[in-house]
Amino acid sequence: MQLMKDDAFERTMESWAEQEQAAAPRMRPSDEMYRLVEGKQDRSGLFSAGLRRWTRVGATIVSVLLVALAYTQLYQPSIVVTPPGGAPVAVLRVSEAFPPQEGLVINRPPPGRYGGPKGQPVFFNQLDFQYVSPGATAVTALDLRQPTSELMVLQATASYRLALQLPSDSYVYVYQQSASAGVEQLFPNPELSDATNPLRQGETYYLPSPLDGFRIAPDSGEQTLHVVAATEALPELVRAYEGYAEVRDEAARQQALAVLLETLDGIEAAQPDQAVRWEFEFAVR
Repeated sequence: MQLMKDDAFERTMESWAEQEQAAAPRMRPSDEMYRLVEGKQDRSGLFSAGLRRWTRVGATIVSVLLVALAYTQLYQPSIVVTPPGGAPVAVLRVSEAFPPQEGLVINRPPPGRYGGPKGQPVFFNQLDFQYVSPGATAVTALDLRQPTSELMVLQATASYRLALQLPSDSYVYVYQQSASAGVEQLFPNPELSDATNPLRQGETYYLPSPLDGFRIAPDSGEQTLHVVAATEALPELVRAYEGYAEVRDEAARQQALAVLLETLDGIEAAQPDQAVRWEFEFAVR
């Protein structure tokens, strides 16, 4: 009776193993592997036919586990920005989010919808907020140099990036602010871009890299992008962000955040004609 139960259990497990092999054909052991194992079993005389069946089941289980591990490493979006204090992260980097640059179609909404130009684009030839839905072949680009009074709303499945081009070498700093995740420095950031300050004139930079994009959790609230450009480095801004990023105590963190935002607000007044800042607000629904 016990032998019959064991045989039924082994047949059930073997059937399951065959189904898992079919679901992961690239990772299943080859027939040659089975022959080598069974040949060694026959020579040693230590394995019964039942144990040889268990060898096949065990090899399949290992294969399935390898497939699951490879999937989590290759296809899951990775968190690339760690905000201070262990707060939730809003920005996720999504690999291969945008179509290839060659033949890329970019849609630009009518300028009247987003207001007229905000003065002359002294610091940027291009300052675009680009977004795309999964599988789309066209990208929508908003010129952040043009003011808008309406809140931009992205779909939760959309990915976005910044495209920057400068008429002269400049220092650029980009921060993203949200109620749920505080402030995250997007540039300079070696995890998002190989570029470093100062950015060179005439070259187009993407943040993150050209085919990658950012994605925001739909419950992360409204977001504000702060883009700063200056003719010289801004050590006071760097110190303000570093002071904020190093804080772990919540009360001290809020004070450091106030100092950082105050520094951002005062950049243009402190360095007239040498620095400029743009703000862009959007939400994900």
